Amino acid sequence: MLKERMVTEDMNCSKLLRHLITDVSLKTYDTETLKAMLSQMSKIGSNINQIARVANSAKDIDDAQIAQACLQVNQLWRTVKEMTAVWR
Repeated sequence: MLKERMVTEDMNCSKLLRHLITDVSLKTYDTETLKAMLSQMSKIGSNINQIARVANSAKDIDDAQIAQACLQVNQLWRTVKEMTAVWR
């Protein structure tokens, strides 16, 4: 059980024991969801860079591209809000 908790909390044994002894509440994070969010943020950043590159080259910007980037940002924002609500 201690080894599982060490993995879950991403702590070594001594740090985890100090927290348990001092009754400090530990926050756990869903690392798979965080990895997925980072990947999604990277894709959104790429989309925004592509839009900026087109805008800087004095070409027309496709409204669908802007709408898609906004949709992705909004979806990510909702996910972040849901996750942080669980952590509180």
